[in-house]
Amino acid sequence: MYFSGYELKNSKGEQEIETSNGIIVVNTYDLEELECLSIIKTGFEVQVYDFLAHGINSDYDGVVGLDFLREHKFCIDLFQKEISVNI
Repeated sequence: MYFSGYELKNSKGEQEIETSNGIIVVNTYDLEELECLSIIKTGFEVQVYDFLAHGINSDYDGVVGLDFLREHKFCIDLFQKEISVNI
């Protein structure tokens, strides 16, 4: 978020979400625009968890949820390790 021009301190608020490792607290933000897999959403709410602040190193930049993809037909091919989307 910071590298995209958003201040981490300016979140809309916090939410608790349940993960496989337990409940964590995330910050929520309204993004002006979010583009992923050639899909562009405007005024889209995201939840942000600061891995580094919690001592977690990760190769992942983020996770796209089903709410982002809900208006599109998509296929996740686990063998080919690719995602295809009908826009």
